[in-house]
Amino acid sequence: MFSMALDDLDIDTLNEPLPLAGGAGLSGPRSFSLSPAEVAKRRGSMEALLINGVSDEDITRVMNAEHGMTDLETEDLRVAVAEAMLHESATRGPYKKAMAEKRLHQHIAKAAKRNAWGAVAVLEGQLARVQGTEVPTETKVTVDARLQTATLHVLAALPQEQVDALIAEELARGALPAKVG
Repeated sequence: MFSMALDDLDIDTLNEPLPLAGGAGLSGPRSFSLSPAEVAKRRGSMEALLINGVSDEDITRVMNAEHGMTDLETEDLRVAVAEAMLHESATRGPYKKAMAEKRLHQHIAKAAKRNAWGAVAVLEGQLARVQGTEVPTETKVTVDARLQTATLHVLAALPQEQVDALIAEELARGALPAKVG
């Protein structure tokens, strides 16, 4: 049987981080080396939990139950995976935007060949949104002069109490500026 004198035991080395497969590290006396498959499984589980918006408490509970990880190990892994996801998102963002633009250009070309100009207009609007060049549009409502005249005749024929009630109702809805009335 192996025996060691208490004087030979260096307590400080028990708490030093030991390297894990894949370059990660865990601290504390529970540290041990993990296989690359186990590291990948833990990272995959953590990524899925983060993507699905699971709370930190539930992540800790799940990772403890499924992988036997401590709270500290779970937090270290959560931070590492979240940082990796942010980095990947930042580096892949321009690529995803370029691919979306390419697909939209292809759809625009196909729609133009079919003379589907309505589809071309919609796709051009989507392309402008992706590129960040969309110009806000203002919608103008035009009223036919005959309809406007007929409406004025109806309002003129109403008693003043009904006109005041209509104006108050429209003010309450916010359909008229506050100065009217």
